[in-house]
Amino acid sequence: MVSAVYNSIGQNLINGSHTCCYGECQPGSIQSAFVYLVKMSLVIPGKTTMLELGAGMGKPTLHWGALFNSLAVGVEYDNNLFLSSLSNLKKVYKKARKENFPLPPVRFLEANIFGIKSLNPFDVVYSFDSLFEFDLVGKVAQLLNNSSCSVFLSFRNINEWLGHGLRNVVKVGQVQMTMTVSKEKRMCYIYRLRNSSEAAIDNIFRGAIEAYNKGKDVLTGENECINVVEQCTSMKTRSQKKK
Repeated sequence: MVSAVYNSIGQNLINGSHTCCYGECQPGSIQSAFVYLVKMSLVIPGKTTMLELGAGMGKPTLHWGALFNSLAVGVEYDNNLFLSSLSNLKKVYKKARKENFPLPPVRFLEANIFGIKSLNPFDVVYSFDSLFEFDLVGKVAQLLNNSSCSVFLSFRNINEWLGHGLRNVVKVGQVQMTMTVSKEKRMCYIYRLRNSSEAAIDNIFRGAIEAYNKGKDVLTGENECINVVEQCTSMKTRSQKKK
């Protein structure tokens, strides 16, 4: 299913293609990082949800949804990148309808991270945060401290996060990633977080969470509603049988 997603948006599963923005990692690198989470028993396919902060064109979010059949939500502030993520999602949905493969449970949201109050109820947070400005890194640290997510994938080392006030964090692994455009090597650090929070779901995420729980998704920013009740129900049923 992951191959089908990248074929839909015109990219190679391993190296990607020229249709990228700076800050994207090669699909093969993303796959390595996500599979590493499974090996570390940090992800349960069909159950563990992921939030991507600074989603760009949305490929890690789509990758997660396709690989694990679990809800993935990408947040992007730049309007052009947000529209690109919607375009990629629409390509995937059209190809899925044509070739009859399961739809990845994915949602993209146009929003400013500074306006988010809580990252609940997501389990994993992923962010290519190397390009984040000082104040934004501090905001992310605050959000992580006040949320119940247990895993954080970041491109900043632990000393940087401790310096920004991130608490109850332990590095549990790292994966070397290759950038798609520049071919640079960047280290993705995997952190365990041990915070607990009963903060309410932020309104920005409420629609995505409720839609997923009901087994359907709506293309954000589009008039087209795609009903995927059967596909999402099937995903959850298969996951439950494996337990």
